[in-house]
Amino acid sequence: MAPDSARLLAAASALVEQGLEMVVLLDALGIVQAASAGVIKRFGLSPDELTGRAMVDLVHPDDRQRLAAELSALARSEPGTAVRVEYRVTQPDRSIRWLRTLYVNCLANPAVGAIVATCQDVTEYRQASDAFLDSHHRFETVFASTLDALLLCDDQRHYVEVNPAACALLGRTREQLLRLRIDDVVPEGEREAFVAAWPAFMTNGRAAGEQVMVRADGTQCPVEFRSVANVLPGVHLSAIRDVSARRAAEDQANLLQQQLRALTGRLHSLQEEERHRIAREVHDELGQLLTALKLDLAWSKRRLASHGLVTTSGMREKCESMSALVDDAIGSVRRIASGLHPTELDQLGLVAAIEAHVREFSVRTGVVTSVVATLDDSNLDFETRVQLLRITQEAMTNVSRHAQATTVAITLDRDDHGLRLVITDNGRGMAVVPPGSLGLLGMKERARLCGGELHVDSAPDQGTSVRVVIPARGSSGAGTRVGA
Repeated sequence: MAPDSARLLAAASALVEQGLEMVVLLDALGIVQAASAGVIKRFGLSPDELTGRAMVDLVHPDDRQRLAAELSALARSEPGTAVRVEYRVTQPDRSIRWLRTLYVNCLANPAVGAIVATCQDVTEYRQASDAFLDSHHRFETVFASTLDALLLCDDQRHYVEVNPAACALLGRTREQLLRLRIDDVVPEGEREAFVAAWPAFMTNGRAAGEQVMVRADGTQCPVEFRSVANVLPGVHLSAIRDVSARRAAEDQANLLQQQLRALTGRLHSLQEEERHRIAREVHDELGQLLTALKLDLAWSKRRLASHGLVTTSGMREKCESMSALVDDAIGSVRRIASGLHPTELDQLGLVAAIEAHVREFSVRTGVVTSVVATLDDSNLDFETRVQLLRITQEAMTNVSRHAQATTVAITLDRDDHGLRLVITDNGRGMAVVPPGSLGLLGMKERARLCGGELHVDSAPDQGTSVRVVIPARGSSGAGTRVGA
């Protein structure tokens, strides 16, 4: 190697400290003429061992043909021509590294007389670049194929990218949407509020909710959205889902629920009418028959006595037994008729009907029961009185069946918010109130028919409280049956 080339090589080798790893001089055939000390790190060969070897033999087999073609073309090119090539080399430890090499044709330069190669390890850069491209490809794939509408906008709310689902949702092409701002697809009457809310979104970084968007044909579409600010600097992402089908299903479900409640209310009304009719017929027909039977039995007893036929103890006891049976039958008829439709409810009102039921309950079960009522129920409509009585009866039935209680307290009062009925026992309680209980569902439905709500509070060994609240007229509730 000429002295000038040696000095040039020494000067070029100093560039290693500026980020280059090695400098190599090649002849026109790509044979190494000289190399800096950096070749030891990359090829495991000293500069002397590397000299005389073909450069293409030092690179990865898959890259040799490409590098040979580049070097051949460079040797035939104009002096000073440069070409940048990236290729792989196999390390002494058999690992693969990427080198970026700048080859400059200095063959005609008498001071150099070689192709000068300056090399730099770019493995980490290539890995990061490949990872970015892979991530970008995955993002593009997800962005394009997701069923939700995805829209990217800038700080001025201009759309900068949209996916096919967004185009389908808004009835516009990608090119049309990229000429619009978010404001343009919001109903005109809501644009001012939308623009006013934008700074808060930028500050908070997130937003979610429901919004109406306008399609190209002017139709409106309710959507559910989630937005994230600055997914990239100055770029904001919104994911939007069409909820018009869900809204329609919800409206249909609400309509069916209203119809079901109306039907339930009508069934309850028909049931009460039928109970009233049966109670009246049982009381009037059977009651009158049993009363007539009792009178006939008393007449027969007197006639037999006048003929001296009831002097024997057997005949007398038989007559008394028959009379007692008739009295029991009359009592059963009255109890059945009262159970079907308490006469107190018609004649004396809700409080009296509850007190009558409580007295019968206490006698039958032995549970100590109290009623505290500060309510004037004279202005309650009949339907409300019936439903509250049936709720009380169902709650008391549950106490006798499940609670194992010794006391029950019933409170019926009214305040500025409306009417309140509370039935509390000291029984064993429940850890979880069974949501599918038919009795509980029935009580809740009866409360709703009155325009109120029913709540059950219970805990193990803490008893159970059934609470009905019917809002007064003019309060925030839905109730309309309770007057002031």
